[in-house]
Amino acid sequence: MGKIGRIIKAAAVAGASSLLIVGGTAAAQAAPGAAPARTASATLPVSASTSPQDVQAAYTVTAWARANVRSCPYTSCSIVSHVVAGGSYSANCWVWGQTITAEGYTNGRWARLNLRAGGYGYVSNIYLNGDEYAGLPGPC
Repeated sequence: MGKIGRIIKAAAVAGASSLLIVGGTAAAQAAPGAAPARTASATLPVSASTSPQDVQAAYTVTAWARANVRSCPYTSCSIVSHVVAGGSYSANCWVWGQTITAEGYTNGRWARLNLRAGGYGYVSNIYLNGDEYAGLPGPC
């Protein structure tokens, strides 16, 4: 399936009542009464040294809810930080991990965030704006 086909399919799955494609960029409009669309883009991270970096990376993701950042993409892994609603974070790509269901969404992809102390942390893409990939390339 081509890029346009995937965009149309994603818009249909999201319940979009219309789809606008301008200059190669697609924007879906939610059906009346539908939950607001989540778009890829997130307040500055908490100040702990293990917080996700607020420095330039290849990509920036935006959290739409507070969520734990873990040492691996499973809820059994240790919590190393958290993201906050509206916060923007430096990310590289997504990885497959534990499937999470929250707020009516289910997804097994996790964003790999750059931590200030070095290394990476993982947050479920459920809590990030955008599509199931949070606007990131992948898998890592």
